[in-house]
Amino acid sequence: MKKKLTTLLLFSFVLIAAKAQTTNQIIAQELVEKHKTTIGLTENDLQNIIISDSYLDKISGVRLVYLQQSYLDLPVYNQIQVLGFKDDKVVSQSGGRIPSIDKKTKNVSSIPTITAQTAVLTALQDRKVSYSREPYVIGSEKNGRYIIFDNMDVSRENITAELMWVPLNDGKQLVLAWQIYIIPINTSDYWMVRVNASDKSIVSVNN
Repeated sequence: MKKKLTTLLLFSFVLIAAKAQTTNQIIAQELVEKHKTTIGLTENDLQNIIISDSYLDKISGVRLVYLQQSYLDLPVYNQIQVLGFKDDKVVSQSGGRIPSIDKKTKNVSSIPTITAQTAVLTALQDRKVSYSREPYVIGSEKNGRYIIFDNMDVSRENITAELMWVPLNDGKQLVLAWQIYIIPINTSDYWMVRVNASDKSIVSVNN
């Protein structure tokens, strides 16, 4: 009986959290669309955004909205606008967007020619992490654009691969890349390695 009650409470908590998240997303979407001119967004811009987070700061009464720039339904790395709304007005905004993004991708397809698995192995080789077997998929989200692999016995957490656009040369060019997240078991590093989804070259690395 106790086990069933615990399960029921956990299920209820998940439902409440999911409902709250959905409500925050709807409120954020409505605010962004209503104040698009003030924010500086065009109709085309509105088709290329991902609301990555939104919540109400109960102390200040300001609703914060995080907008991730996207293109062809894929996020653009590190291009985030943080907006603040209060009393149905825009009270703060920071961050920016890359203009004319379609021209800067040079009509590159959003479909990768390099698989996420190949990108994982490339990232491990680049970081000089030894492995004895290939990774296997244990989960997939965002229509296959975010893939969760096992830890391959070399990472402290599951290895992930996310498909995204990565700006180069101060945003003058964008390339399609897999961002690989690895936490090697023998070091204190937390690697994010972006592998070109067309030719396996290393685009950029963060620790």
